[in-house]
Amino acid sequence: MSENNNMSEDKKIPSPGSEEALALGCSCPVMDNEYGKGYMGMENTFIYSTACPLHGGSLPKENDD
Repeated sequence: MSENNNMSEDKKIPSPGSEEALALGCSCPVMDNEYGKGYMGMENTFIYSTACPLHGGSLPKENDD
């Protein structure tokens, strides 16, 4: 696997904000995620949209405790 393929290692879905993810309907922030590279350049750290059809369903649910 190449270094700059913008794919999440664990899920094999494109990283939020990457061109590949956008083509699949991703609605996560593009610039905040540096086009799939990671939030503020931090690898594997992303800003997600809960309404994203590609990534939103994989987010943990909030606990109302």
